[in-house]
Amino acid sequence: KFERQDMLTQLSDIYSYSTFLSEAADGNELFVDRVVRNSSTGELLYILDDYSNVTEGDYSGFDFGFAYALDTQWGDFDFITNSTYIRYYELDGGDVVGGRLTPEWRHTASINYDYGDWGASLFGVYIDGRTFTYRYGSIFTDEDILYYAYDVDEQIVLNASVSYEGLWDTKITVGVNNFLDTDPPADAWEAS
Repeated sequence: KFERQDMLTQLSDIYSYSTFLSEAADGNELFVDRVVRNSSTGELLYILDDYSNVTEGDYSGFDFGFAYALDTQWGDFDFITNSTYIRYYELDGGDVVGGRLTPEWRHTASINYDYGDWGASLFGVYIDGRTFTYRYGSIFTDEDILYYAYDVDEQIVLNASVSYEGLWDTKITVGVNNFLDTDPPADAWEAS
């Protein structure tokens, strides 16, 4: 568990730009001066996303890791996996875990193989699904608040590479990122 005060961060690391707009419209002091509009037309000019002091943050989670090396007559194998589980991550009193930008689980895993001058690697990344709730604000009265909630699906990406280092003391590596050509999960608030 980590408790942090007087944190310095860019708010876009925590919140989406659509949140900047909706929170500024609702008068949230953290966002009001960051959404800059043309004073005569109201047109959005830019969003100021410089570093900010966030008053306090509370983070609790676990990191897990496992590594195993296996040497055989057919080559050397390394198996490595790392995981992060975030129990809660509160910023200024609000829990952001499982929200659009902070997944509850992240995993990486790799299998590496070496035999003589040759090597191969398979590396995978898993990012847990998330839920995002967007507050539109009031429609008719202050009591009727419209929300839109949607899920961002989990994502799995696999990368592979082959290397050779028997030529002029040089290692040559050829790799393919996302070799299964999986699309990233759809996110209704971010343009592709």
